[in-house]
Amino acid sequence: MRLTLVLAALVTAACAASSTTASEADDTVITTTSTSTTPTTLAAEDSNPRLVFDGTGCEYTGPTEFSAATLRFDFVNDSDTEANLSVWAVPEGTTADEIDVEDTWLDRSDFDMQNVRWGQRGPGWETTLVAALEPGYHMLNCFVLEDDATAAAPAANHVTFFTVTG
Repeated sequence: MRLTLVLAALVTAACAASSTTASEADDTVITTTSTSTTPTTLAAEDSNPRLVFDGTGCEYTGPTEFSAATLRFDFVNDSDTEANLSVWAVPEGTTADEIDVEDTWLDRSDFDMQNVRWGQRGPGWETTLVAALEPGYHMLNCFVLEDDATAAAPAANHVTFFTVTG
């Protein structure tokens, strides 16, 4: 699949870790699907933003705005499907509707992969993706590749957008 080839070519070494900072007012929970997001409130005790894949969707818990440039995202796969996580710099205003499962968005020169974590089957598999990001608009993509898709967990891009202010 073209996504596998493109992502493999773009993978870079993980960057050094540092803590994530965000104001309490910016904290939200966004449950992602390939087309929509729904915000609610983040529990104050959570330190790193967290994504949990359950086989049908990826729930993001964390802020939508960061002042730190090096971020850590905890990623948990609680399903029997292999899921992966990537972070991208994208144009301001990009929407989930633009991130189609056919992956035509990968051909856009204004989308730039910052890092990727290739997944494992769960349940309970966990890792941390670390990314050094420039200020701007960014996208987390929790995705299932076509080769790993099942009837319960079809090939999909589950996206969440956030801003780094610098």
